[in-house]
Amino acid sequence: MSPDNESRSLAIAGEEIPIEKVSASPCAVACPAGVSVKSYVTLIAAGRFREALEVVRARNPFPGICGRVCTHPCESSCNRADMDKPVAIRDLKRFIADWEVAHPAEAKATPPPRKYGEKIAVVGSGPAGLTVANDLARMGYGVTIFEALPKAGGMMVAGIPAFRLPRAVIEAEIDAIADLGVEIRTNTPVGPDLTVEDLLSKHGYSAVFLAIGAHKGKKLGIPGEDAGLDAVEFLRQANLGKAEKPGDSVLVVGGGNSAIDAARTALRLGTKQVRIVYRRTRDEMPADKGEIEEAEEEGIPIDLLVSPISVELKDGRTAGLRVIRNRLGEPDKSGRRSPVPIPGSELVIPCDRVIAAISQEPDLSFLTKGHGIATTKWSTFAADKTTLQTNVPAVFAGGDAYTGPASVIDAIRDGHKAAVGIHAFLRGEPIPVSTPGPERPGDLQVPRVKDETETAERLHVHHRDAEHRMRSFDEVVEGYTEEEAKAEAGRCLHCGPCTECMLCVTACDRKLFVAEDEEGRETFVRIPLQSAAYKRARAHLDAMLKGPAEGDGHEVKLEPVTSYVLEELCRGCGECGKVCEYGAAQLVEKHGRLVTVIDEALCRGCGTCAAICPSGAIVARHFTDDWVEGRLKDALFGS
Repeated sequence: MSPDNESRSLAIAGEEIPIEKVSASPCAVACPAGVSVKSYVTLIAAGRFREALEVVRARNPFPGICGRVCTHPCESSCNRADMDKPVAIRDLKRFIADWEVAHPAEAKATPPPRKYGEKIAVVGSGPAGLTVANDLARMGYGVTIFEALPKAGGMMVAGIPAFRLPRAVIEAEIDAIADLGVEIRTNTPVGPDLTVEDLLSKHGYSAVFLAIGAHKGKKLGIPGEDAGLDAVEFLRQANLGKAEKPGDSVLVVGGGNSAIDAARTALRLGTKQVRIVYRRTRDEMPADKGEIEEAEEEGIPIDLLVSPISVELKDGRTAGLRVIRNRLGEPDKSGRRSPVPIPGSELVIPCDRVIAAISQEPDLSFLTKGHGIATTKWSTFAADKTTLQTNVPAVFAGGDAYTGPASVIDAIRDGHKAAVGIHAFLRGEPIPVSTPGPERPGDLQVPRVKDETETAERLHVHHRDAEHRMRSFDEVVEGYTEEEAKAEAGRCLHCGPCTECMLCVTACDRKLFVAEDEEGRETFVRIPLQSAAYKRARAHLDAMLKGPAEGDGHEVKLEPVTSYVLEELCRGCGECGKVCEYGAAQLVEKHGRLVTVIDEALCRGCGTCAAICPSGAIVARHFTDDWVEGRLKDALFGS
């Protein structure tokens, strides 16, 4: 086989057959949390709902939450869109989460045992903080979450209304993390009375993860706005049951999800007329398109290409919003065309309250003077992009506090990264170059892409009647039935390697061994990993080798087949990690360069990594070159 990864080939029947790498599924690549999307979609189509949920939970502890509010970048990458519409991946995730509520497991999960003595403090109980707590608890650490609000959930509970995200869904998924042994202390702000320094020096925590979110609304910067409301604070009060009707006629300024949420919340609190004003066109609105449509169904108009100039006051009270009309100019840094004011187009839109919903940022006022933690000009924490470690070694940061306002799924990604970084920091181990994702079948497998030429319309989920939902905070979207979920999941084209169901990996409790007798005869066998099963297999192995019976003075030796790395040859390309089904091959940094290490406890001895290595750096013990090449040939073309 050629060592050049760009031109690898096999000589089969006198013909050179190129080995072409199969890309991973685009939906899985697009998921920030690394969820094996095609795997759970395939399982749903087969009616294997509980197994589908297990696949999601392997990388996302919030299937019910993300099934409702995820920004679903996976759908934007779905190849089905080239034919008709993307597969409704988010709605399918919501379906299996709701299905579990109706079909609870018979036995409650057992909390993982404490493996390490260190304790970790997490400041903030949003998706980033909860994810890092989930991961670290499963690793065997003690974790305590400190939350300033009376309820856990961060922006999920303080910023997203119940009609989009029911509180029972949030509570159930947070309870599952608490069941792992994670302690959650609400009404416990970190600040002057309990500082980050105190957590490390006085309270016995070995690391702190700052996941404070972005709970501070930005100002419009126009005269008179102090008479109005900040959408972040308005939504927090409303979601905690403390808000009143903001006015009879309300204008919301902004085009994101917070603006849509604020407008729809005001309507449910009794406001008679609600309008949204946005400075660009509808195509540029960052809010979820479905949320925009639902707002319009509820009778909320959107005035486009309009920018605020000032809040008009009368007797100290809001009387209207002075605006100017725009046209679109050249694209700005975000790629969206900038609004350009049209001279002479000013007008006043009457209202009795203005709600500003243009953006938000982390509130760093909890930090004490001389805290020493590096921050940016955007009021976010500066941290290593791989480990999320700040300049203070024991302090890590993630979620909106690191990225600025983002999504739940982005925060989950940061939680995973930080957990890996914190673990490596506490154990004094090399930092993995990338956060481990779900162990997926390797790139050597022939893709099973459905040959489908006919379109199949996407099944839309059910919505409550607009008239009914405007009068309550009941959830608007009702979700799929079982048959609808299976039909929608059946639209998946199965792009990439196999179906990624992972059932073969989770079901496999065997490892490859080489059995050798005293005469040097070798036989490859797979036997169970457990020691008791190993002993029971001895007699069978003797018979296979046609050797003397046990006790006659002859012995059969068993040695596990594993791969190892010649570091001087390793290029650090990472191809082995992509094809390893068991997560045994992983890139780490050693002496200033990337090399692969093989975890022999995880290695099952399949030899695939050695077959794919372009530089010959991986050696499979007991395997000849012909044997490895034969394995690769079988994987590609069948035996």
